[in-house]
Amino acid sequence: MKKLAADGLIKLTDARRKYTIDGVQRLEAIYRIPLKYLYYNNQNGRISTALQKYVSGHPEVVLNPALDDENPEYNDLFESFIFKSNEQRMKATQESISDRGQEEPGVVLDDGRVIDGNRRFTALRRIQKSKGIEQYFEAAILDFDITNSVDKKNNQAA
Repeated sequence: MKKLAADGLIKLTDARRKYTIDGVQRLEAIYRIPLKYLYYNNQNGRISTALQKYVSGHPEVVLNPALDDENPEYNDLFESFIFKSNEQRMKATQESISDRGQEEPGVVLDDGRVIDGNRRFTALRRIQKSKGIEQYFEAAILDFDITNSVDKKNNQAA
């Protein structure tokens, strides 16, 4: 993500947000990120039940986290899990974002994994599909590596 920002593909906004990470409060910049650079966190606790149920019914499917241009089925599947988990709430979130924009920034890792803001990301994806107009996810970008056991533990606590 930071390289994409340096290349001008992701825009820095004027917004800043305080986050507490490892007990330390940090002021993080908020970026405006095209959705194509993001993907769902397959380790998200809210999604894990739907994911486990899906995998048990489809043992031949291997789900590796991927951006839309690498494997669009990955994000589409997770979008479906989140939308179906509470359709009324998702429709309300989608309508709110469509009317007023994204009011609360999310959090993504430097590789594009959304770790906070799955519903907002889902609403923006659905708006983009229905209107055919590129949408952007506003989020802080953290330098954590989900494959690192210490960062993984901290990510799950966030």
